[in-house]
Amino acid sequence: MTAFLRKIRIDAAVAMTVMQRVWGVAAGLVMVLLTSTLFSKEMQGYYYTFSSLIALQAFFELGLNFVLAQFVSHDIVLLDEHNDAQARQAAIDRIGLLYESVRRWFAVTSVLFAVAVGIGGFVFLRRGGAGLPPSEWAGAWVLIVVAAAINLYYSPQIAIAEGTGKVARVAKLRTIQSVGGYLACWAIIAIHPTLYAVACIGLAMALTSGWWLRRHSGVPEIARRVAPQGVGYGWRKDILPLQWRIGLSWMSGYLLYQVFTPFTFAHRGPAEAAMIGLSIAMFSNISLIGMSWLSATTPVLAGLVARGERDTLRRRFRTLFLQSLAFQIVACAGLCVVVALGRYLEIHIMERFLPTADLAILAVISSCNVAIFAMATFMRVHKEEPMLWNSLVCGLLVTGITYFASFHGATYVLIGYLAVIVLLSVPWTLLLFRRYWQMR
Repeated sequence: MTAFLRKIRIDAAVAMTVMQRVWGVAAGLVMVLLTSTLFSKEMQGYYYTFSSLIALQAFFELGLNFVLAQFVSHDIVLLDEHNDAQARQAAIDRIGLLYESVRRWFAVTSVLFAVAVGIGGFVFLRRGGAGLPPSEWAGAWVLIVVAAAINLYYSPQIAIAEGTGKVARVAKLRTIQSVGGYLACWAIIAIHPTLYAVACIGLAMALTSGWWLRRHSGVPEIARRVAPQGVGYGWRKDILPLQWRIGLSWMSGYLLYQVFTPFTFAHRGPAEAAMIGLSIAMFSNISLIGMSWLSATTPVLAGLVARGERDTLRRRFRTLFLQSLAFQIVACAGLCVVVALGRYLEIHIMERFLPTADLAILAVISSCNVAIFAMATFMRVHKEEPMLWNSLVCGLLVTGITYFASFHGATYVLIGYLAVIVLLSVPWTLLLFRRYWQMR
């Protein structure tokens, strides 16, 4: 298997990450089957709205996880034995002190997230649309928020572990967590359909992440080797100049990918929110696999930038980009065909999806988004964030269009989204990407 992966130029980190994402899609399909057959349309609408509201953690993480991985990736190459002892110790000090700093900071951030999103989400869910009584969803919402807050606390620590080169191990951890969480969730739904079952997915991650960080990440060991007078990164000088740009881009990403279900929930009700939430979730799962080629090799690309190996960087990126986009296009087309065929054969579950024409629009949008993500990754491994204004402007436009279009239905929402991505975001990204591609 390893020889085969090398032959087709897929390394272990990519393979493990793709496997993780493939499992995510498979698990998503099972969730589609269970929620479509055992949940009411209203309950399914709450399920997808929960996911969109929890994604508000982007406003608390502020892109720091990506920034941490970039900085650590650039420093970890200095731990090579060929470097002098002083350079190695300086790198250890920066990584170790960074680890301790984010632990303290995210202990506060996770509490703020739990309070703000927990209370705000409760008010939104109670007032939005004619749906389920609070007794059927309020307790589940509390459990999901608590689990998300714990995972938010651990997420930057795991990002540092990825930056040290443990991408494959983190992907393995995520797969094990996901398998355990989903199996528990499915068992509960099969016995008694309830939104409480959904909390199992986040709880499984929350209960195991801390143990893995202590026992297998290797980062606490680095932190223990920090010199008494060690010097870390200056937050204002080193981290903040990149993070505030990444953070705004991450928040804009929420506006680009997550506002559809909540607005539809509020303006059209839980049943229609279920349709758009389910359809977007399926394409998002496909995109997660498509993005795996780049996300799994981000530390490697960052290392090539740090060493100035531009030709190798371009060759590696070109291969990854073509593999990623080819998979995305084929998988999206396949999903459209499967749903269309299912509707033709009058398979009941396919009626939970949006109409085929709307799915085709989503297929084009998600393929464009994967291409944008790939180019953005190439630019960001230079420890810069040129996508700030692109993301911010497009996010605000999509949010405004979605707010008004959601009063009239999903088709209008998707047409507006397509126009912003194809006519503005893609050309703008290409112009930015060209400068980084031509660097020497």
